[in-house]
Parts: sequence; C-alpha cells; structure tokens
Amino acid sequence: MAAILKRQRYGLVSLLMLMPGVASFLGLFFYPMLITVMRSFRPEGETMGWTLANYVEFLGQAGARQVIVLTFGLAIACTLLSIVLSVPLTLLLRTKLAGHRLFRLTILIPITVPGLVGALGLLLFYGSRGWPNLFLTQTLGVVKEPVQINYTLAGLVVFYVWHYFSYTAVTTLSTLEGLDPAFEEAAAGLGCHALAGAALRGAAADHARRAGGLGAHLHGSLWLLQHPADYRRLLPPAGRADLQADRGLYTQPLVGCQRDGCGHGAAAVGVSDLLHEGVEEADRMRTLRQYLRALCDAKKLLGYTFILCFFLWVTTPFLMIALKSVGRNWFGKAWLPPELTTDWYVWAVNVTNIPEVLKNSLVIAGLAVTIATIIAIPTGWALGRRRIPGKEVITSIILLPRMIPPIAYALGVAQIFYRLHLIDKHIGVAIAHVAICAPYAILVLSSTFEGLDDRVLEAAGVCGANSLQTFFHVTLPLVMPGILSSLIFTFTTSYNEFTLTLMTYGPKTMTLPVRTYLAVGEGYWEVTSALSMLLIVPSLFVLFMIQRQVQPEKLVGGFKGV
Repeated sequence: MAAILKRQRYGLVSLLMLMPGVASFLGLFFYPMLITVMRSFRPEGETMGWTLANYVEFLGQAGARQVIVLTFGLAIACTLLSIVLSVPLTLLLRTKLAGHRLFRLTILIPITVPGLVGALGLLLFYGSRGWPNLFLTQTLGVVKEPVQINYTLAGLVVFYVWHYFSYTAVTTLSTLEGLDPAFEEAAAGLGCHALAGAALRGAAADHARRAGGLGAHLHGSLWLLQHPADYRRLLPPAGRADLQADRGLYTQPLVGCQRDGCGHGAAAVGVSDLLHEGVEEADRMRTLRQYLRALCDAKKLLGYTFILCFFLWVTTPFLMIALKSVGRNWFGKAWLPPELTTDWYVWAVNVTNIPEVLKNSLVIAGLAVTIATIIAIPTGWALGRRRIPGKEVITSIILLPRMIPPIAYALGVAQIFYRLHLIDKHIGVAIAHVAICAPYAILVLSSTFEGLDDRVLEAAGVCGANSLQTFFHVTLPLVMPGILSSLIFTFTTSYNEFTLTLMTYGPKTMTLPVRTYLAVGEGYWEVTSALSMLLIVPSLFVLFMIQRQVQPEKLVGGFKGV
C-alpha cells in the first residue's frame, strides 16, 4: 500500500511540474492555432457556420497552386543543399583544426541574427553593386551586365540555405561529436579506414612492411657472408609460414656458395640482387611518402579553403551592412564607400526614436525571459530527471511552436490578446514571445538537468548535506552554465522576434525588428543598415557569451555535460 501511495505521489508531482509547460503550449500555441484553423472554415465575414469555400477559392487560383509547389520545392532543395554543405563542413570541424572554435561559432550566426537583417545583408551583397557582381564585371570581366540574383528563384535558394543550414550543420556536428571514439579506434584496428584515404593508407602500410622485410634480408645476407657457421641461428621456427617463406632468401646465397666451392660469386650475386631490389623499393617508398605528404598538404589546403569560403559566405553580408551604415555617396561601381560618416546613426537616433524603441525591446525581452524561465525550470526538471511515460512525445509536442511558422498561430494570438486588452502592452508582447522562447528554454534546461550525475548528488547526501545544501552547493553550480545559456538564448530570441511582435505591438511597444522593417519599406537603406547594426551587435555578443559556456554543437541534441 505504501509503495502504491509513493508511486501516486511521484506521478502527481511529475504532473504538477509539467503543468507550466503544458499550459504554455495550450494557451500560446494550440488554442491560437485552433482559432486560426476554425476561422479558415468560417464563411467570409461570419462568426458561425462551416464552409470549404475559402479553400476552394484559394486552390482555384493558378497562382496559389504555383505558390504551394514552389514552397515545397524550395524546402526540399534547400534541405538537400544544406546537407551537402553541412556534411563536409562538420567533418572538417570535427578534426579540431586551427581556429575550429571560431568556425563553429560562425555556424550559429545565421540563426542568431534576425532573418530580416540577414535578408538585408544578402540583398546588398548580391545586388547589382554588390561585391560578387563587381568581381565578375570589373575584376574578371566575364560579363558586361550584373548578374541578377535578388528577386529570383536562385536568390531565394541562397537566402534559405544561408539562413537555415545552421540547424542541419549543428545537428550533424552534434551527432558526430556524440560518436564513441572507441568504436572508430576498434574499426581502424580491424583494418577499416576512413573514406578515400583507405586505399592509400593500405598501400603505404603494405609498402612499409615489404621494405622492412627487404632491409632485414639485406642485413642478414651480408652478415652471413662473414659468419656462415652461425647460419642455423637465423632459421625461423617451425609453423611460421611467413618466416619459412622468407627462409629461401637466406638459404639461396649459401647454397650457391656451397655448390661453387669456396667462391663467393653466387652469394655476391644473391646479395647484389637483393641490394638492387632494396634500392628500388626504397626509391618507391620515398616517392610514395612524398606523394602522401603532398596529398595530405593538398587535403589540408583544400579543407582550409572550403572553411574560409564558408566563413566569408556567412559574414560578408554583415560587412556590407556595416559599411552601408557608415558610408556616404556609395554609388556606382565602387568597392568601398568613398566617405565615412556617422550621420546615419544620428539620424536613426533622432528621427526613428531609437532610445524608446531600444527600451521597449529590452523590457519585452527581459519579461519574456523571466516568464519562459519560470515555465522551463519545473518542466525541464520533470522531463530531464523524472520517469515520465511518453517523455519523448511530450518533448516533441512542446517543441512544435519552433517547428511551425509563427504566422500560422500569430493570428490566433492577436485575436485572443485583443479580447484580453493585451495589444500594445509590454507584458502582452512578452507573453506572445513566450510561445517561441519557452520551447528553447525547456529543451536546454531538460538536457542540462538530465546530464546531472546522480552519484555526485548521492555523495553530497552521504557527506551530510541536506536537500537545500545539496541544491545550492552542488546542483546549482553544475546546472548554472545551462541556465545561463537558456537565459541568453531566450533573450536574443525575444529581442529579435518579428512576426509575433508585428501582430501584437502598437505605438507604445514598437521594437527594433519592427522599426527596421518599417525603415526598409520607407527606402532609407543607410538608416536601415544603422538600425540593423543595433540588432547585429547584441546578437553577436550573446552568441559569444553562449560559446563561452557551451560548445555550439550542444545547442542541438542536448546540453549534456555542460
């Protein structure tokens, strides 16, 4: 009976700890999503009734079908290209080459910086006056007119791969880092070799073995010419087929010597043949070593070239934004702005009311982080430390808001918040942001809590620590890196959020992403670039702080061992 009551109490506590995360999912994602789906079946302008007329009308348009096909086609193409880019990149980064931490950090830049800012940087970089077109038209002279990349299908593919390949790369790197080196060492010990280098390494080992054998034969033959009486000492033991086969190399010169009397002609011929073969084999080995060394250098050079191109591909759009934000009269076909100025930042501060907008962004992000952390701590502990049936399914459901575009449920959120009078309120926008911040926080903290070593906690109890002492002196220091990573990552997610803010903001709660979007519509590219830099710098600072706490590949696949 006591065991049954204990299990029931355990299950009740686990359920209570899951409630914050479940309530967040139901209130900020499931119910708004349900409202959006129900409204899609409502007759136009009606609050009651059901109809398929909206879907029939939409799918009846030729442009709608084209959009659906294009969307799925882009998704498939970008996924495949992201895999093609991620696999060699992660294999190179796994080798811990020089500067690998910087390159690992670079992987996360596209998903840390707002997509709107990334799109602006790519628009400037691949535009008619961007550096790729200047390189093609001026440096190489292979084309007379700039290549049109922006506003094309190829441009969309470039943007989506640039913005989303980070998820594929980080997941792949996390998987590779999770492989047990013991299995790879065991496979190598059994003769398995990696990729294309297997044949070369196998050939090298075979040549080395043969060269070593010939060297021993040469040395033994020369020694036997001087000490023929000690020949028997060199005979291999019975049963060793490889050594018995080599025995002929020793006996052949001596048999010739006995047949020819005391003359050493036959022995000299035998040794001369071995010397000739040994010199040829040494030459072949020297050539092979030089070839392998050159191949290794070429492989290393190719790897660094690939990673450098990747680094430039990710970072040069931001360099274009930075130059645009301080450039004056940057027109025509100039590679760099002829004049530098800070007027665009002054204009952004004075005209767009940046101090108030920045304050709104910080207040909303702070509220969102606080609420998301309060939700994530008990939910993450339940998912990470307690035995819950269907834990993987629950985790996947809680992460749904990160898998579905926010616009799909942002309409429902706006309708609910309008009824609750939360539109144009800091707390209202912050609660809307919790819909996407809470899943991140729960994922990070659940993996952090799961990584705790039970033996450490038990040792604290054995040493006389009570529950509070164990929590503050053992548990909290161990999970603090994960908690800090959760706070930093959720902060930058809220700080950069655009879609949910657009549906719930007002004149009093305008944030930097929304103001940047409005500046793009007004056509002030220099001011827009200055505003974008105000979004990029905090994002990169946050990314740097995350990198100091955990390895980037652990942002996906769990924070075990932080």
